[in-house]
Amino acid sequence: MNIKNNKINFIFASRLISTVADQLLFFLIPLMVYKITGSASMSGLSFALEWLSRMTAFLLSGLWGDRIGGGLLYVKTDFYRAGIILFFFVLLVLEYGNTFWLLTVMGGCVGFFSSQAQVSLELAVKNNFGETDIPKVQAKVQMCEQLSLILGPLLGGIMLGYVKYSVLIEAASFLFFISGLISKAIFTNDSLADRNSEARAKILASFIRGYTIIWESKSLKLLVLFSILANFFYGVILTLNPVIIKGVFQASDQKLSLMYSIAGGVTIGTLSLVSFLTRYFTVKIIGFIGISIFLASAILLSQAPAYEIYTLFYALLIAGVMLTNVMTRTYRVKLIPSADFGVTVGVIMFSIKMAMPFSGFFVSAFAKQVGLQNLILWSVIGSILIFFTLWPLLLPPTTSPNKQGN
Repeated sequence: MNIKNNKINFIFASRLISTVADQLLFFLIPLMVYKITGSASMSGLSFALEWLSRMTAFLLSGLWGDRIGGGLLYVKTDFYRAGIILFFFVLLVLEYGNTFWLLTVMGGCVGFFSSQAQVSLELAVKNNFGETDIPKVQAKVQMCEQLSLILGPLLGGIMLGYVKYSVLIEAASFLFFISGLISKAIFTNDSLADRNSEARAKILASFIRGYTIIWESKSLKLLVLFSILANFFYGVILTLNPVIIKGVFQASDQKLSLMYSIAGGVTIGTLSLVSFLTRYFTVKIIGFIGISIFLASAILLSQAPAYEIYTLFYALLIAGVMLTNVMTRTYRVKLIPSADFGVTVGVIMFSIKMAMPFSGFFVSAFAKQVGLQNLILWSVIGSILIFFTLWPLLLPPTTSPNKQGN
């Protein structure tokens, strides 16, 4: 195994620690917001504002990854997140009356650098593995991230039985710091790009180049459209999870954490089959299986009458998402030119994730009028209708056989 592959294996270890911290906050912040406000609308607002920060980071992170290297960018994100959490922890202690806004802004700042970490890791995979190995590597990366879906909420659920929310916030900062130390040791000699290059001064041109690459590829356009709509109704579900579990089903904090942990466990079991499935099926077929599971589970989730059934369909939905991601990430690698990979991925991730804040605003605006679970159903149906309406408009015009012969 060469040095680069060793680096990637250590990145996975660092990634596991940092994503556990991420998932701990992902579990904790919405729960605290709902406990403070008791409102689905305020939960939606908090989710939307956090994701506005994340989507801005997606647009910048690909460019920064191309300029300074994925390894260095990854190191910086861990230390920044550790410091941000400690700063806001002090403010939360001093300004308890402003807890909602402090939690929301903290989530947005942490999310900004979490988005950068995600793109830098994808850039590292692109540069260290061959095309034939990428589907297996992507499955391995996702499996690492899914372990955090188990460990983060599980850690939060268990610790909430013994400690205050503030202790969990401190624990997240500590985990980010440890992850930063590991990644810094790996990338001590990581080469830096020329900070004074002309390309760095042409940021707008780089973004335009990324969008041009997407627009000129029929497959990339459809891939981005599908991902935007899927992320919209997925964001609606993420926003409503703590509200439905706590408010509709009257379940405990520990049951919310158990639902997230079960979802992670089911997904790991699904992703472990990817290497086996690729022997008999193409990546496209695997992706279509994931899409089918994703859509069916979302619709059934909206009709779940009890916590146990809701948890089952949520676990299946996340499994479908991960199978679909194996396809979308693989096709991104195949379709994007290597020289523009980082900035194009950043533009794609920005375009996809911009659906998330709209999900939060959607919940904030219509939760009371439509009802919580009905909101899930209508977001899924609406997304499907929009996709099939826009699909023909994104395809190039066809030429009839008679005209071709003239």
